[in-house]
Amino acid sequence: MNIFSRKPKPKEALRECKREMANATRGIEKEIHTLQLEEKRLVAEIKRTAKTGNEAMSAQTSVAVGIKGAGKAMAVMNKLSSAPKGKIAGKNVEDVGSSNIDELEKRLAALRNP
Repeated sequence: MNIFSRKPKPKEALRECKREMANATRGIEKEIHTLQLEEKRLVAEIKRTAKTGNEAMSAQTSVAVGIKGAGKAMAVMNKLSSAPKGKIAGKNVEDVGSSNIDELEKRLAALRNP
C-alpha cells in the first residue's frame, strides 16, 4: 500500500469491488464445475468397479462350491483307498471291491444332487 497514492473515489472503489467479486465468483463457479465433473467420473468408476466386483464375487462363489464338492469326493476316495488291509480284507476281495464301488457311486450321486 502506497502512502502517497490518492484515495479512490466511491464510484471507482465500487467498480473495483465489483470486478473483484466477479473474478472471485468466476473462480468459484469454475471450481464447482470441476468438482461436479470429478464426481461424475468417480460415480461411473464406482459403478464399473461394483459391476466387476459382483461378477468376480459370483465367479468366486461358484468356484468355491465346485472345490467343496471336489473336496468331498476326494475325501470319499481317500477313505475307500485306505480300507483296512488284513485278514478280513483278504477273505472277500471281490465282494469288498464291488461294495466300495457301489458306495462311491452313491456318494458321488448324492454330491451331484444335494
